[in-house]
Amino acid sequence: MYIELYPSSILLSVSRYDIIHFGVAPFGQKLRTGKGAGAMKNEDFQITKEDIPGGVKFIIKGRVNLINAEELQYALEKAIKDGQQKLVVNMLRVEYLSSAGIRAILMIYKNVKEIGGAFGIEMPSENVRNVLGMTALDEMLIA
Repeated sequence: MYIELYPSSILLSVSRYDIIHFGVAPFGQKLRTGKGAGAMKNEDFQITKEDIPGGVKFIIKGRVNLINAEELQYALEKAIKDGQQKLVVNMLRVEYLSSAGIRAILMIYKNVKEIGGAFGIEMPSENVRNVLGMTALDEMLIA
């Protein structure tokens, strides 16, 4: 069993024998957690990048959680560092958005606003819309 880890990600998995495994892997490398470990998997998470007039769009698929929120933040920060000032995040196919995912999105929102750019979430799934609504972030983040 394995999980892909991204910059500074740490995996904590508890096996059925209550053994705790910690692991850190360089960007994009796979960390083997061993047989029987009840590691969180996130194999369906995907980020696709598309150029749009004046900026870039990221299409997110899957669950945005503690395991991959940093990957999402890293991808969006890289676009800013590459000179993009308009970032659109399509979340139509996001099934779940955790507090770690919200934090990553808010950090990017703040960074884009600091450079005078534009940021927005387009086509949020019902789950994403509900979570952002409960946190009163929907009006600020949904384009």
